[in-house]
Formats: sequence, structure tokens, C-alpha cells
Amino acid sequence: MQSDPADAVLKTSGVVLGRDGRPLAALPDLRIVPGQMVVLLGASGSGKTTALMALAGIRAPMAGEVVVDGTSVWTLSPAARDRLRGRRIGLVFQSFHLIDAVSVATNLTMAAHCAGLPAKASRVEHLLESLHIAELRTKRADRISHGQAQRVAVARALFNKPAVVLADEPTSALDDASTGRLLALLKESTKAEGAGLLVATHDRRVIDAADRLVELRLPS
Repeated sequence: MQSDPADAVLKTSGVVLGRDGRPLAALPDLRIVPGQMVVLLGASGSGKTTALMALAGIRAPMAGEVVVDGTSVWTLSPAARDRLRGRRIGLVFQSFHLIDAVSVATNLTMAAHCAGLPAKASRVEHLLESLHIAELRTKRADRISHGQAQRVAVARALFNKPAVVLADEPTSALDDASTGRLLALLKESTKAEGAGLLVATHDRRVIDAADRLVELRLPS
């Protein structure tokens, strides 16, 4: 396990993404610090989701290094990668992936249980209050609105105090007003929690909210 003394919560170097054994895209070298929002642009099918999977320790890149919170992800065993992902990486998906049959609070605490961390009620209350959804604590996830589900998904991603949050196409199905609200929510909440934020998207409406833009390239 390698250490990175710099303040970056996510760094990459020379990452090449592949599909079916062939090079798909090259990821520009990243360095994301706490409170920073970086947008990864790319057309549909260009490899954005593949990039997030490499950054999250789910699917190995063909080449290069990914460092999360000072740890070189792809030098770890599969079990250690799972542990790192659960504790130091928050994930926000386009379709949220909430568990409908349980309460909002349980959706949050399951993130801690899956990572082997204590599920503190105080953390639930803090996040729900900070995201203005405290009244939803006991509601089932299938009985809340789409906008409320967005906030729950963000709260779940932040529950374990991750170093970085990775969001995959979070605005692609949203109108302009909803897009603006979600981006503000992601940016403000990750900054308040001291996490970095990477949003992968082909939605150019996201550009104005970014602190930095990067774009997938064809591999050389």
C-alpha cells in the first residue's frame, strides 16, 4: 500500500480504460482536493462509467494508477478494495438505487453496516437535517418524491464521511431547474463534509458548476 502525503483526495496517473480487452479511452491525470468539484465530460459510450468503476476500485484499468485518500487502489487485494470503497468513496447513481422496502434512515445506516462501520443515529440526524429532509427519517423510500430521493441518495453517499464522492450521470434525466438544484446540493454538501466531488456526465449544463473540467481522450 502506497502513501500519498499531498492533500489530494483523488489522484490518477496515466490511466487507460479498456473494454473487451481493447483500449477505450485515456483519463487525463486528476488531482481533486477537498471541497473541489471536477466534471468529467464525455459522449455517451465514451467510457465515463468505466472510468468511475476504475476510480472506485470496481473494474481495473488497463494501465495507470488510482490513489484515493493516500492509498493506491489497484495495489490492494479485492477485500481491501471493497473496504476502501465502503469507507472512503461515496457513490451517487443516476437511478439512486435506494432500497424501497425500508425507511430512509435504514437506507443510510446500511451504508455503514456494509462497510463494517458503526451506524450512528446522530450521523443520520445530522445528514437529514443538513439536507432538509429530517421529516423523512421513518418514511419508506418508495413513498418519497423524486427530489427527496435525490437528497437521500446524497446523504447515503456521505454517510461514512468519504474522502471523495463519485457521481455517474446524475442529471441526465432532469430538467434545467432540477439539474441546478441537484448540482448545488452535491457541491454544497460535499464541500461541507470536506470531500472532493467528481461528476461524470455528457450533460453540458453541468459545466458552469464545475471548478475544473476534464474530458476523456482517445488512447494514444
